[in-house]
Amino acid sequence: MSAHHGNNYLPLLDPHYRSHRSALFTLVESIDLESTNADRSVLDAVEYLKAQRNARAAFVSERITVEQQAPDGTTAMVTLSADVDAFASGARQRGSPAPG
Repeated sequence: MSAHHGNNYLPLLDPHYRSHRSALFTLVESIDLESTNADRSVLDAVEYLKAQRNARAAFVSERITVEQQAPDGTTAMVTLSADVDAFASGARQRGSPAPG
């Protein structure tokens, strides 16, 4: 299988985690995640995934707007985006067939 060429192991994970998807979302929604520093990138990635929980399309939007709560209790609409380049090579983005 050539899916892992270029250290892209993401396509190999789907068969193992698909059946546990609901449980993983339930876990992430039931724990309170906090950043240990000012970098919110992991928290934003989790928010992005949680917002896509009910998505059933082959592809999801690269940008979504979610409501986030600030430490002072106020809420604000925040746009999150996925860095597609970090997860897939140009050949695998937007449904291009896998090489090989």
